[in-house]
Amino acid sequence: MKTRILTIVALQLFLILNSCSSSDNESVNIVDKEEIQTDFIAENQGDFVITTDNLVYNVNIKSDRIYPYIEQIDAEGKTTVLKTLDFTFPKLVFSQSGELLLISPNKTNDSDKIFRFENNFQQLNPFYVMQAESSPFAKLARLGIICNANDGSYFVFDYTSNNIKRIIPELGTDVFIAGSGKEEIKDGDGLEAGFGGITKILFHKNIFYLIDNNYKSNGTSDGISYIRKLEFLNNKWTVTTLISTPGVNVYKDLAFDANNNLHVVVSEKGIYKLNLQNNDLSLYKDWSVKIRKDNRQYYTNFKTVTGLKFKGNVMYLATSDLLIKISDYQSKFDALGK
Repeated sequence: MKTRILTIVALQLFLILNSCSSSDNESVNIVDKEEIQTDFIAENQGDFVITTDNLVYNVNIKSDRIYPYIEQIDAEGKTTVLKTLDFTFPKLVFSQSGELLLISPNKTNDSDKIFRFENNFQQLNPFYVMQAESSPFAKLARLGIICNANDGSYFVFDYTSNNIKRIIPELGTDVFIAGSGKEEIKDGDGLEAGFGGITKILFHKNIFYLIDNNYKSNGTSDGISYIRKLEFLNNKWTVTTLISTPGVNVYKDLAFDANNNLHVVVSEKGIYKLNLQNNDLSLYKDWSVKIRKDNRQYYTNFKTVTGLKFKGNVMYLATSDLLIKISDYQSKFDALGK
């Protein structure tokens, strides 16, 4: 009888222990209350754009290579390499019909072109070529940034002429918008306005928001950052500076959330919000956080963010090497009490 009781106790203990452990082929995903669950964590080395059906086109590069490649990331984080490029620092944008377009100021002899991926990403062909200047001494246009104006046209900043132009592919033409051609920060209309070096153009509710950098004034690689706006007023394109904090903030990216709040990525400081009523810049996030996707865990800091996009209640964060997708982001931030 005693032997039977001991056998039953041993069997019960075995069942309890077995129920608390996982098999060799099954990973245990323990949720930490101090971490954020993400939709995906992918590698990133440059620009990225998001389709209407939540596919991401991302610029990445292998550690042993010079040139980047374009990859597609699905909603769950599965990546597919589409095409390797033969130039650096590409900037991406979608056409009105959803085609992926590309420019690069570093593409030798082709910096004046917008390219389009064709034949299932097997080919990269010119979509539009900037009109040549009439002067025999004119240099090739060097497109540094591009923005879809949602009307079949694109606004670009040309580093060669140091001005903003509007490209209308359907008409086969591009037209001058603003810029004196001088490397200077100056508000005004059309030719009166001056730019340093624009690194971001964001279109929202008929206004173009710009990150402009005056590299000339202090000689640093970052320069002095300005957030400015370009809008069509009284039949003229007008440039107005909203904010600048010389020696304090370097602006890296701009993004509007679903509530029309303008977020500003400030280098090495975090994400801020810009109040467009009084141009006041207030801190949104600057803390360190633990992030997880399944059994992969990382520590990241909002001060390391370099790129930001919103799509509904989803936030996409780019750091120097990661692209992070967080759905229902505000609820997750609120749950951490930060």
